[in-house]
Amino acid sequence: MKFIRPTWWGGRFSGILQGKGGAVRQPLLYGIPLLLASALVLFSATDFDRASESDTDSDGMPDAYELFFGLNSTNPADAYLDYDGDRFSNLRESAQLTDPFAPDTDRDQFNDDVDASPISRAYIQWGAPQFTTGDRYDYAHPDWFLGAYKNGGEWMAMEYGSNGVWGCGSNGVSAWYVESEEPPGLGSLSIDLDRTILTNNLRYAVHYLNTSNSSLYVDLLDTNGAVVVEDLCGNLMTESNGACASSAREAVVILDIPTAKLPDAAVIHLRRGKSGDIIVYEGLVYIDEDGDGLDNEQERQLGTSDYCVDTDGDGISDYEACFHTTNTNNPVPPDPDIDDDEDKDKDQKGVIYVDQARGNDTFTGRAPLPNSKKGGTAKKGPKKTVHKGMAAVDEDGAHTMIIKSGTYNENLDIRGKKVKVVIEGNVKL
Repeated sequence: MKFIRPTWWGGRFSGILQGKGGAVRQPLLYGIPLLLASALVLFSATDFDRASESDTDSDGMPDAYELFFGLNSTNPADAYLDYDGDRFSNLRESAQLTDPFAPDTDRDQFNDDVDASPISRAYIQWGAPQFTTGDRYDYAHPDWFLGAYKNGGEWMAMEYGSNGVWGCGSNGVSAWYVESEEPPGLGSLSIDLDRTILTNNLRYAVHYLNTSNSSLYVDLLDTNGAVVVEDLCGNLMTESNGACASSAREAVVILDIPTAKLPDAAVIHLRRGKSGDIIVYEGLVYIDEDGDGLDNEQERQLGTSDYCVDTDGDGISDYEACFHTTNTNNPVPPDPDIDDDEDKDKDQKGVIYVDQARGNDTFTGRAPLPNSKKGGTAKKGPKKTVHKGMAAVDEDGAHTMIIKSGTYNENLDIRGKKVKVVIEGNVKL
């Protein structure tokens, strides 16, 4: 399943970064017109009443849906187009309230056309003009997600530089930004949860720029704004990097949010500490109790358990079985380039693994864990560095690189490469 990134869009999650392409919606300027703001409110309702919605061009798609996603509410012909190439017409996308410009609306690596629950995760591209009005951001989301918004700071059009660093070049994307000159503690991003619906724990993936002399914390608040848990995960800015310089690095961390244990926690609050520049690009919130990378709705679709990493006990995690092997749990045809027989290692191409903790740059990179033949030395296993992983991708012509948890202190630059990158766990680049 591929996700082709529209040109205006950062699209880091679900870790699929396959260059530019696809249909591009018409971008809107900040300060969204009142009509679109109304569409935002209408679309936010989980009980979207189509019978009562106006449909100016009588194409079966309510005006509110077309305005929200940037379609043309006066052109009936667009109902039968497929802008994102996911084999669903815009009309069919509207029936399930998915994004007609994104083949994988919830960024879970299941394209909308094969996803039984295509909005199982809440994806947030902070400040994306199409989905931002004032301080608030809204997009297709699960029913337990009430909304996202900023308090302080500003929305910015960020750029991706020639040195692979956000904020220093061309190809703009959006972000939330607080400059270092602002008063200590100013600025936060909040996500409101409906605790009458949400009873599970959550995972919160945050894509941000790791900068020097800065601090970024996660708190949990109740519905009145009172602190339930302060500083849940420690300072997310753990490296000494310089903003907008070759040493500045993007980071993606996946945080455990213990909402099941804390029934009063109704707000995930990402706040700036006492000082420093803060740049946050994206967020992804989802239910994944066992932390295997598949959310609860994906596990339901596969017939696996969200409380067991390896449901069938075959030594292959449910995630690996779904995406990288010929296990029968896989909801899509297996990739013919992936060979699970270690005796055919030199012929196994398609996926390259990078694991800072267990990898070695002398390994081929074609397996998630180190392995060796009896009496020999290990050759099949993950690479240790992103640099060597990309070299293996180039050598093999691989379509996917999976980066496991670790602190790499490296830049990731895939411009011009036809490869998708999957981030697993707490990865700092």
